[in-house]
Amino acid sequence: MATPARHPYRTRPNPEVNLETGASAIEKLIAASNDFEGEKTRIYLIETENPGQGARTSPSMRARGDGPGAQVPDGYEHVLSLDLDLIPELRERLGGRLLSLYARDIEDGDNWESTRMIMMDEGTTEGGHPIWVVPVDVPTDIFDDQATYADEDLDAMKVIVFNRPGWILGKPIYIQEEEGEEDQFLMQLSSSIGNLNLGDSGCLYVFEDSCFMQCS
Repeated sequence: MATPARHPYRTRPNPEVNLETGASAIEKLIAASNDFEGEKTRIYLIETENPGQGARTSPSMRARGDGPGAQVPDGYEHVLSLDLDLIPELRERLGGRLLSLYARDIEDGDNWESTRMIMMDEGTTEGGHPIWVVPVDVPTDIFDDQATYADEDLDAMKVIVFNRPGWILGKPIYIQEEEGEEDQFLMQLSSSIGNLNLGDSGCLYVFEDSCFMQCS
């Protein structure tokens, strides 16, 4: 069977899909995931406001503003920093305690491929705004096009995840064609994480060895 064509989930005109934002959407995602009896995958939703629901943060968890460390090349701007003590699966995989993402020409949106990821044992971020991560064990099938095409409940959960400011681990949800290696996937971000220029309803896909943008 051929894989169904992908939809631009952010603008999908399906009245049966609930596109609520904030804590209510996360609460529905957690409840639906808890009711699901199949295989699950741990992800961490990234939020720009505290949604409750077991959200985690620390002083190092911020988007935009001045990032930590003197290793930042000239011309690069801070996208976000993550305290990996709060995301133990990622700390075990990458080592180090603080992951910071830097990019060039964030407002122009022309150089996402040059994005740099810097790992540090410690550091301080200033300015910008705080971010939270929410651990959720979601059905693994929400990242499978054929499964979500055939199951409205899985599709609704997939849409909730896609419309968050971002998530860590799990798998990417592509707007266009697949590009990265799934076992190298780190996170997917939308423009709402910090006024990123990602084109028309676009997303930033961050892998261990690459970074790129897709839009509708």
